[in-house]
Amino acid sequence: MKKFKKALVFTSILLFILLILSCAKDESIESPTEPTVPEDSVLVLFDKGNGELAGNADWTIGSPPSYIGGYSDFGQSLRDAGFETESINYISDSTLTGAKVLVLAEPNTQLSTSSINSILSFVNAGGGLLIIGNHEGSDRNGDGWDSGDVLNEFSPDNFGITFVADSFLEDIGNIETQRSAITAGISMVGCYVGCTLSVSGDAQGRIWRNGAPQGKTQIFVASSFYGNGKIVAVGDSAIFDDGTGAVGEDLHNDWVLLDNAQLGINIIKWLAE
Repeated sequence: MKKFKKALVFTSILLFILLILSCAKDESIESPTEPTVPEDSVLVLFDKGNGELAGNADWTIGSPPSYIGGYSDFGQSLRDAGFETESINYISDSTLTGAKVLVLAEPNTQLSTSSINSILSFVNAGGGLLIIGNHEGSDRNGDGWDSGDVLNEFSPDNFGITFVADSFLEDIGNIETQRSAITAGISMVGCYVGCTLSVSGDAQGRIWRNGAPQGKTQIFVASSFYGNGKIVAVGDSAIFDDGTGAVGEDLHNDWVLLDNAQLGINIIKWLAE
C-alpha cells in the first residue's frame, strides 16, 4: 500500500512537471517576437507626396509586400544591401526623424516653406539628400512648376547646385577622372531626356555631358555639403526607373541598363556614410 502511494505521488509530481513544461512551451510559441533590427541599419526615405505620381510618372518604391513602383527595384536593391526603406507622404521634422537619407525624385508640386526648412535642418544635422530633376517642360500636373523649379527654390542658395531649364538625351561616359565613392565602378550611365546642372561654391560636378569640359556647367551628377550633411543631385529621374508602376503609365526599365543601378547604390551609400 505504501509503495502504491509513493508511486501515485511520484506520478502526480511527474504529471505536474510535464504540465508546467507544456504550458511554458505553448506560451513561448504564442508570444509574438519583436523583429531584430541591426544597430547599424540605415533608414532611407522616399518622398511620394509632392507629385512623384503625377501624370504618367511613378518615382516611388511602392508598398509591401508587392513593392510596385517605378523605383521599386531601387528600393529592393537598397534592402538587399542592408538598408531599410520607407515612403513618406509629407516632409516634416517628424517624418524625417530617425532617417539617414531622403530621396526627393522629380517633385512636381511646390514644397511648403515648412517642408523646405525641415529638409535643410535634416541635412544640416548630418542627413543625406538625393534630389532628382528632369527636363524643361516636364510639368506633369500642369501647375506651372517643373521639378527643376521646385528644387531651385532651395538648392542653389543652400547647396550651390542649380537645375538648368534645358533638355538632352544621351548615354554619358564623361565621368570624373579621379573616381570618388559616387562614381566608383561607373563607366557609362544614361540620360533619358533630362536636364543639366550647374554648380557654384564648393559644389562639385561628378558626371558631365559628353564633350563638355569637367567644370561648373553641363553637369549631369553633382554633389555638395551643407552643415554636417551631404547632397547629390541628378538631372534625370528615368535613370533609376525600373518600368513598373500603375497601369497605363509610360515607364521603361532603365535601372538594368549601363551602370545606372550601380550609380544609384553608390549615391545612397555615400550619402549614408
